[in-house]
Order: sequence, then structure tokens, then C-alpha cells
Amino acid sequence: MELIKFIANLETMAIEHPNLEVVAAKDAEGNGFTKVYYPPSIGYMNDENDFIGIDSFEEWGLEDVKPNAICVN
Repeated sequence: MELIKFIANLETMAIEHPNLEVVAAKDAEGNGFTKVYYPPSIGYMNDENDFIGIDSFEEWGLEDVKPNAICVN
């Protein structure tokens, strides 16, 4: 899902339910949930679904890589 669509959905929900707790599914089937404790972070997700935060790009030798993902938890 693109960020703009994700935000549009959140904005619609926030109007009616501004104080709800934010949670994330542990897997695609919804076999568990966890509270979201951290703000979103920008980074890079590779083909193996490894996420590397933008603050770690230099450490991982990714200085020339453009971010392609946002991690929500």
C-alpha cells in the first residue's frame, strides 16, 4: 500500500475515533496483535523483507540507496 492511501484511511478514522489505541497484527492472518509504541521510520526493505532504517544506511553500506519503505512499528 502506498503511504498516501494509508494516511487517507487513517485521517478518515481519526475524525470519528481520535483516541483509539494503535495496534499492529503480528502476521497476515491476525494470529496476534501488539501495541504500536514507536513512530513510523523511513528505510529500505530488500527482496528478503529485511528492513534497514535510514539511520543505519551508512553502517550497512547503503549510502547510495534511496528509501523505499516506511516501518510502522
